[in-house]
Amino acid sequence: STQSTGDHTTATMHHSLHAHTSRKIAELDGKTVLFDGDVILLQKTPNKNKKTKFILQRSKDVTWWKMITFVSDGKRLGQAEGQDSQGPSSFVIDPNLLGADKNGILELWKAKAFGSHEHIYDVKDDFTSFKGMNVTITWLKD
Repeated sequence: STQSTGDHTTATMHHSLHAHTSRKIAELDGKTVLFDGDVILLQKTPNKNKKTKFILQRSKDVTWWKMITFVSDGKRLGQAEGQDSQGPSSFVIDPNLLGADKNGILELWKAKAFGSHEHIYDVKDDFTSFKGMNVTITWLKD
């Protein structure tokens, strides 16, 4: 939902008050504790249809809302979100939209105090290795 107040519009989903930090894919190793206390695992497996599929899942101990989005050249190409006992969610993008020249960003969002949904991490890397893969992002700890 959005609320208009004069020249300003506020939304329940917004960028974090503290600057979201830029991460590298290597930090999503299931061991590294990120600045907000999160541990996230990124795994890639071949996609039989040669598409690129992003899958978000949460461990059984992670209950609050989470979302991943992929942005290329400033356009959001897809998003997956969920919370509590919901199963995995996913989206598929054209693998040709991945590559060092595409300015790709994998955004990681999560619920914070008072139900606000905040953009916490940006993963900036060369996403060429994601072409034709299932990219599973598992939020292990928050």
